[in-house]
Amino acid sequence: MLSDVKNSRDRLIRILPGNIPPLLPSDLISQYREQHASGLLFKCLLYESEMANKGVDYVLINTFEELEGREAAAALSVNGCPAVTIGPVFLPSFLLGRNESVRSSMWEEDERCVKWLDMHPPESVVYVSFGSLAVKSQQQLQEIALGLEASGQPFLWVLRSDLGNGESAALPEAFNQRTKDRALLVSWAPQLKVLSHASVGGFLTHNGWNSILDSISMGIPMFGWPYFGDQSLNCRFAKDVWKVGMDFNELHVDDERLVRREEVESAVRRLMQSEEGINARKNAWKLKEAAAKAVMGGGSSFENLEAFIENMDQRTN
Repeated sequence: MLSDVKNSRDRLIRILPGNIPPLLPSDLISQYREQHASGLLFKCLLYESEMANKGVDYVLINTFEELEGREAAAALSVNGCPAVTIGPVFLPSFLLGRNESVRSSMWEEDERCVKWLDMHPPESVVYVSFGSLAVKSQQQLQEIALGLEASGQPFLWVLRSDLGNGESAALPEAFNQRTKDRALLVSWAPQLKVLSHASVGGFLTHNGWNSILDSISMGIPMFGWPYFGDQSLNCRFAKDVWKVGMDFNELHVDDERLVRREEVESAVRRLMQSEEGINARKNAWKLKEAAAKAVMGGGSSFENLEAFIENMDQRTN
């Protein structure tokens, strides 16, 4: 409902339930940034929300209380319908050694990643992945490549076949040759195996929710580069609320500003070598421990899921 999102970072949205920190206008997904309440798309979204609240018995949320706060999760309860956290939903299987079955994408995973990571020192590799939907211009991909190269840091980069605005990435001339001793480029990676590997020290990410939870659950700090939807909000919470991430200054969701190679180089150095990055890593490790406790026996997510199953069982008998 704000006309100038990008120039209104001082206009905080404070009327929020559940002790949720104030939101910036730029945190909202674009569909909710209508200038007028009469906007057709805005009205459709409100109608869908109202319909979703009718006839619902439970809201199950893929997060955990220790991350969000119990009040924040409970605030999603409407019309007597309880909202409970049951996540990270993938983590129990992973902790029990069944991570081979955990897949979050239909892309074919390149298992070379793990053996390549084995050859690098602890916390030395930057993992770079923008998820399954985000795209970049060919010029932006060139800048990312040159920034990663200039950083001097080993990196594992997921380069989907359609990442360059629907096409394969056109990388700088001789880039592969110059970086062959410290870089691996793949079309898709087994993300949980990568993030849980001892040699990975940071994650350059689009801030999709699955990637946020993956990174937090594995204790890996993030540098955010949101693309669309809720990713800008996720990025800001990782940085300002949970203190496990950082981001580019004044890079807003839906913004087409070209991020130069110098900024990419600086981002990698901040994430991997600065005091800021060290502190983010410490905070990520604390949340990793909290996530593991939440999903195992006696934890908040475990108990919430048990109560949900018991309640559903009672309703069917």
